[in-house]
Amino acid sequence: MHILAKSDIGLVRKRNEDFFVIASEHNLVVLCDGMGGHPGGDLASRMTAEEVQRSVAAGPGAEKPSGNIEEHQALMPFIGLIRGVFSADQQLRAYGRRNLQYQGMGTTLAAIQEQAGTLCAVHVGDSRIYRFRGGSLTQITEDHSVVATLPESARASFAGMRNILTRAVGVGEDLEVDFTLLAATAGDVFLLCSDGLHNFVTEERIAEVLGSTVDRAGCLQTLVSDANEGGGGDNITLAIAWIERSAPQPIARMSGAVWGNGSSLNVHLQP
Repeated sequence: MHILAKSDIGLVRKRNEDFFVIASEHNLVVLCDGMGGHPGGDLASRMTAEEVQRSVAAGPGAEKPSGNIEEHQALMPFIGLIRGVFSADQQLRAYGRRNLQYQGMGTTLAAIQEQAGTLCAVHVGDSRIYRFRGGSLTQITEDHSVVATLPESARASFAGMRNILTRAVGVGEDLEVDFTLLAATAGDVFLLCSDGLHNFVTEERIAEVLGSTVDRAGCLQTLVSDANEGGGGDNITLAIAWIERSAPQPIARMSGAVWGNGSSLNVHLQP
């Protein structure tokens, strides 16, 4: 898997609270968007992305998690990725308890990792992951936001609430991390992005740009420019990952959520 990413402060924000990490040796990209208006949003996004990278680099480890996750063998190669999100969540909460000015700091997260022909996408919040295939753009994550809980017909009326999250790393009640397992298919392109992109650039335009050229760096720059031309009202961060070889033994798509903590993880599969 090949990965490129780019971040831009936009036209309105005074600082960039987005952060991304690429670990090519682990076929990993992590993108985080610190909660705007909260203290330490930039710190939360950086701490989270770097902790996930550290957990993946550390490997599965000798300690086996309790809970039912071991019953889902397809997830086990990605245990470092999943553990890393829960570890980051605990780190942010602990940091806020030690440094009261940072209580409540949180971040969204979107990440993908590919191993042996299987791709795992995880996310919390409203940063998105799309798959571009055959000229068609498909969102494979569901926003954890107030607006996303509303019927499609009502969302336009509540557009001003689109940045209110129902789930984020570091805040709220018990964390749940959504995941999707997919077979790596040659020609597939995956786009990860913060809401600074998808709130200001239509999906039709995103698909047009991704389909117009194989210059991935050029795609990143064009989409950042489009977001700024659309208002640039937030930080803009996006990553493109593309697959050159198909999985030798494709797996069936599997989606669900993981909850618990780093040592006890439970899985609930979507029907």
